[in-house]
Amino acid sequence: MKHKLFIHIGMPKTGTSSIQKFMASNNDILRKYGWNYPDAEGHFDNEGMRESDRYKNAGFVPYIKANIIQEEKGQEAFDLFDKKVRESLKKYDTVLSDEGIWIDNGLEYLEYISRKYQDIHLIVYLRRQDFEMESWYNENVRGNRRYSKDFSEWYKQQMLLERGGTLFYKYYDKLMEFEKFVTRKNIVVRSYKEDKNFDLYKDFLGTIGIGERYNEFRGITHINQSSSLLDIEVKRILNETLQNQPADIERMLQKEYWGTYEAIAGLPSFRFNVEEREELLGKYDSQNQKVSRHFCGGETLFDTECDFKPVKLQPNEAMLQYIGTLEKMLVRVCYRNRYPSLSFAFNRGKGIAFFGAGSRARQMIERQGFPAEIIIDNNEKFAGQMLGRIKIVSPKDISNWKKYFVIIAVEKSLEIEKQLENFGLKKDIDFTHMNNIL
Repeated sequence: MKHKLFIHIGMPKTGTSSIQKFMASNNDILRKYGWNYPDAEGHFDNEGMRESDRYKNAGFVPYIKANIIQEEKGQEAFDLFDKKVRESLKKYDTVLSDEGIWIDNGLEYLEYISRKYQDIHLIVYLRRQDFEMESWYNENVRGNRRYSKDFSEWYKQQMLLERGGTLFYKYYDKLMEFEKFVTRKNIVVRSYKEDKNFDLYKDFLGTIGIGERYNEFRGITHINQSSSLLDIEVKRILNETLQNQPADIERMLQKEYWGTYEAIAGLPSFRFNVEEREELLGKYDSQNQKVSRHFCGGETLFDTECDFKPVKLQPNEAMLQYIGTLEKMLVRVCYRNRYPSLSFAFNRGKGIAFFGAGSRARQMIERQGFPAEIIIDNNEKFAGQMLGRIKIVSPKDISNWKKYFVIIAVEKSLEIEKQLENFGLKKDIDFTHMNNIL
């Protein structure tokens, strides 16, 4: 093996899933410049997976755990991926990305691969601890359907874990553990910036030496878009409310939540006040300065601005949003029963899109409240308009057609069917005509 192996350590809430999607979606361009992002399973287009899982090439962590690596299936899966990585290293500098290293089995991972591969480099993005905590709390509420603690409770729990020896926020101590297996000069530490002008993908390409080629790469939509304080509070109330419901009802309604979830633009999620931020950053100042000196050549790791006003919500704001979300969820549940032919689309986590903003779509939406998420129309003059609460978009505005099950709402549909097939959709699997639904 003559090429380098770069391992991206995906610390939580630093755009890991989005980096994985960017690399997987641009692998043809990466190879052009001598890099490869190998596919662990060959399942990037598997609709049974969540989008945030589809682009992982981790492959190692599940098989390196002591209780799995000895099992036949685990060993077989690892051997297949190991073969793929070794083949990649014969031709390309190779990038692997895994979010399990920072918080789960990371030392076992690095100890194992340091024995199997040579010239290993680590890339890790660190996020300022206060922003990390705020974002990590949001992720807990969004991703765990039973999580209903408020932020103050959660923060106290985090500090107890930290005092108990957890190194989640002690960045220098964690990096020193990694240094047991990878030399310091081969550990690249980058700061995840809150600046809206910060381009994570360009920065990542810069770390592997091809940042100047950035304009040749295809842009992507981010995975795990940030949520507003209002959205998180609504989800927390929902988690709390559904805990006492039968498990099947709870699962069904929580699944429907993602089909009705709408971000409130412009409302941030700041929770700490100025004094709390300053106290928290003071707690980790020594750790951060050590990271700066030892891994960043003395360059400042994080800015020190703390004057972010915590967002305050009126209780009725969250309740109104909560009621609206429940209303949409119940409508979708009703439509599952009324139109059984749509159940498979809902079960696959797809949103419903109408193609055609004419009278048939208007009737279904305005009179019957059909739970469509978007309306697509080839007529550019409709783009950006609203039909009820639903936005009309042009086909060119859709970056991921696989997110939707498309219902053609025009009588003569042959040309639209061909258009959808050109986008990679299959008839009666990814789209159908309204007559088949009704």
